[in-house]
Order: sequence, then C-alpha cells, then structure tokens
Amino acid sequence: MADMAEPAQEAPATKSVEPMPVEKPVRTAMIDVPTQPNAQVCGTIGPILTAGQANKLSRALASRVTQVNRRTDPPTRIARYLVVTADQPSDEKARQVAAELQSAGHPHAFVLKRGSLKGHVSLGLFLNKPNAEKHRAELAAKGIESLVKTRYREHRVIWLDFEVPARDLDPVTRMVRNTQPGLSMAPADCPPLKTAQK
Repeated sequence: MADMAEPAQEAPATKSVEPMPVEKPVRTAMIDVPTQPNAQVCGTIGPILTAGQANKLSRALASRVTQVNRRTDPPTRIARYLVVTADQPSDEKARQVAAELQSAGHPHAFVLKRGSLKGHVSLGLFLNKPNAEKHRAELAAKGIESLVKTRYREHRVIWLDFEVPARDLDPVTRMVRNTQPGLSMAPADCPPLKTAQK
C-alpha cells in the first residue's frame, strides 16, 4: 500500500522527505464472491503510481493468486495534496519554523525552495484529499496552522489484474491492505492472464 509530487522543489534533492500517509483501506465491496467453493474471481488492484510499488505487490500476490498481470494506463493527470504552513516572511524564518516543527515531532517538515509555494514549510504529501484534511486538522489541534494545496502531475498509472479462487479472496484483500493501504480492488473480467511466478 500505501498511497509518491509536484513540488520537486524541495530540499535536499538527493533524499526523499515525503511521508507515506496511511490511506483509506482497500475497498472490495464491488467484487461478488461466488458460492461455489472452486469458483475463480477476477479483479484489479490500483491505481499504483510507481513500478517499485507494482513489483513489490506483484511478488506478494504471486504465491496467493492463480494468475496476475500488470497493466499500464496512458499518462493521466493525478492530483496530490500538499499540507503546508502559511508563507513565511523570509528564508531564515521558514528555516526556523521547519526546525521548530522537526523538534516538535514532525521530522518530514522542510522548506520549499522553488515554485509557487516557495517560502512555505511542507508538512506532508497525500494522494487522498480527505487524509490531507485530516492531517491539517490534527496539526491544528496541536496549535499548528496549515493549508492544503492541490498539485497536479502526469503519471502512468499501473494496475494489477488478478485471478484467485473465491475462497482466497479475503486473504488476498487483507494482504493488500496490510502492505499497501490506499489501493482499491474492483471486479474485472477473467481474460487469459500471465501465470503468476511462484
């Protein structure tokens, strides 16, 4: 799972400072489970934004499903939600605010150096707006005022199509929820798929 943006204008460029937010749990309500014990069900898991995530999940699925196939959609515009402080009056003040936030238990706080949000302090990047708003509210409860800003970026979205015995759907769902929260599972037709590598 989780659930990875536009302000690549942060510092430093050599290491990722974006927190991995815990997204909504896997949704499976639309997948009907047949009553026959040996029936197969098919579904798709995504959207996955990086090849690394897709590879990790595909390996985890391989021993649990009958077949799995990776599918990449054409580039699509994906929204990201950045939680930031208000604009600071100077670079020195922005660095001071970031240092204070880090000392207060927010290790991912950093100053945005370029772009339209230059001078703001980043407090988290989310794929899901409700989670960004929840984070902003949690910060407000601690006396930290922040804003949610929407950023957009073109991504090739990856989906994993799978076929699994109906009796094994629940364990597969739990595995996805525990390893990559934020992904959804939806029903799919059962075309010939690539056999999972055990």
